[in-house]
Amino acid sequence: MGRKVAIPDPIRHTLLIDIRGVVIQSANMISIRETLDHGRGVFASAPIRKGEIIERAPVLVLPDPQWVILDSTQLRDYHYAWGPDAAAIVLGFGSIYNHSYTPNAVYVRRIEEKLMEYVAIRDIEMGEEITVNYNGSPEDHSPLWFNSDQGQLCRTA
Repeated sequence: MGRKVAIPDPIRHTLLIDIRGVVIQSANMISIRETLDHGRGVFASAPIRKGEIIERAPVLVLPDPQWVILDSTQLRDYHYAWGPDAAAIVLGFGSIYNHSYTPNAVYVRRIEEKLMEYVAIRDIEMGEEITVNYNGSPEDHSPLWFNSDQGQLCRTA
């Protein structure tokens, strides 16, 4: 089990630490709220500085025969590619971050640690929604598998 460790300012948040001492998820700097047009989203509960780790979320890795089954479930829109032959379900707030072609954060796969890390790529104000580009790179404007302009899921492939 993890234990909560209070971290003094300037970090301003509590961290959940696993038994090996690895930080697995930050807390108190983010929250889930309803958005105007995308359902739920992740929002900054405090100012977040460029380069700051927003969250380190554990993942459940599903090998090839299992992740193919996800396509017939609601989880099809919430999993990440994880290496050449696997997918991952990100725990914590990881599956709630919404897409943007002008994101304020990126996700970084930590394959060996079985973690997904979310990092601010610019300063994020308190109350601002935290978004990532689902294509991985903030500069990648390739079409997605849903209509991102309207926030409605529309499978295209």
